[in-house]
Amino acid sequence: SAASKPPTIKKPLKKAAKKSASKPSAKKSEKEDGKWETPKRRRIVTKAKADSHGKDEPVEGGKVSVPKIGSKSKAKTAAPKTVTRTKKAAVISAKSTNVDMDSELKNAAVPAGAPIRKFDELQISIDGAARGNPGLASFGVCVLDDKGQKVQSVARQIGKATSNVAEWNGLLEGMRIALSLGAKRVCMKSDSMLVVNQIEGTWRVKQPHLIPLHQDAMTMAKKFDSFSVKWIPREENHVADSLANHALDSGDANWEH
Repeated sequence: SAASKPPTIKKPLKKAAKKSASKPSAKKSEKEDGKWETPKRRRIVTKAKADSHGKDEPVEGGKVSVPKIGSKSKAKTAAPKTVTRTKKAAVISAKSTNVDMDSELKNAAVPAGAPIRKFDELQISIDGAARGNPGLASFGVCVLDDKGQKVQSVARQIGKATSNVAEWNGLLEGMRIALSLGAKRVCMKSDSMLVVNQIEGTWRVKQPHLIPLHQDAMTMAKKFDSFSVKWIPREENHVADSLANHALDSGDANWEH
């Protein structure tokens, strides 16, 4: 009828209006409220990274540049390689080192009839070896001039002895070579703390069989204007070590360079 009221129709809320009433973004609220701040990802930018066109390069101090988000490459710090070598390992690898030793030293021999050379300053590396302690023993001596050039190399067996006796015999042979070459200043290098400390007087010589060797060394040391001994790590004494093992495998040898 005309008097009846038409039914009311409820209209659905618009999504756009609901969206407009939502909370502002975090980035916007940072500037407006100042209450909190979204942490930002830090990146280390280096010249090496710029030059590598996005490839990760290590930077000084062991730090690594941070890769871009979504990048497949992973930055890693390169761990330093350490090399350790024991006396037993050196003996086992003696045959492999002898091949290079032979080819190097035979090609460097001084021709027969060459004039006798004289040197004011020499650096001499020594090493002793014994297969069994005591056992078949030997020593190696490598003589260098003041410019680091090889002068003479010696590999010699001494029969059955301890490694300490072999070290002392190597020292005495190096001193005899230095005297024959007219050296006035000599620096001996050895990886044996026993020999170095006993020569310097830091350690006492208690073993009776080492006392005569120590006395001979101290007597010859007085014949030089300057004489010193220096301890070096085994890794830096590989030439003398190879010579000592060469003597055990192939017998005595003496090369003049």
